[in-house]
Amino acid sequence: SDGTTRPHIFRAPNRKVLGMGNDDWFLLYTANYLGDITEIVLWHSSSGCRPDWYCSQITVYDIKTETAYNFVVDRWFSVTEDLEDSKLWRGELTKKGAWITDPENSVGKLMGDHFFA
Repeated sequence: SDGTTRPHIFRAPNRKVLGMGNDDWFLLYTANYLGDITEIVLWHSSSGCRPDWYCSQITVYDIKTETAYNFVVDRWFSVTEDLEDSKLWRGELTKKGAWITDPENSVGKLMGDHFFA
């Protein structure tokens, strides 16, 4: 709500990210505070040996305010579909609230299992 950020490419030098069955976590730093996260945009390059990719949801956790923003995506990014529709997704906030207290989704896990973007 207070700003935007440039596009970020998520990758890790020693691991394939966003692969089948993966639950990937990333730390994303911005120069300025963005405020409430109200919208995100996903783009998929449709590259690789199996370029179809499914995303169930994205959770953005603001470490400063300890607020979680959940975006339900629930869609395939596929080269067999209409080219533009299959590569881009723009979503609005589904749910905002406190971070999940499940130890599997704790901030400690985030800090230990993250990649930098």
